[in-house]
Amino acid sequence: MDEVTALNYYIMERTLKTPVNQRVLLEDAKIDITKPTYHTEGVITPQQKVLDVQRALLSKYVSELKGGSK
Repeated sequence: MDEVTALNYYIMERTLKTPVNQRVLLEDAKIDITKPTYHTEGVITPQQKVLDVQRALLSKYVSELKGGSK
């Protein structure tokens, strides 16, 4: 399971660093991965940002499956 988790993180991190994917995230999901993200407890780490983007994309996907907005 650790290997699957590491592979999933690596793929997502590489995906988020690709300019075309950054543009699509910004245009379609209104997520700007290039800017530092701040939280009440300080700056969010790159690892937290990857997880936040995964959470947002999953939420959008589930919403679309349920017939929500696209």
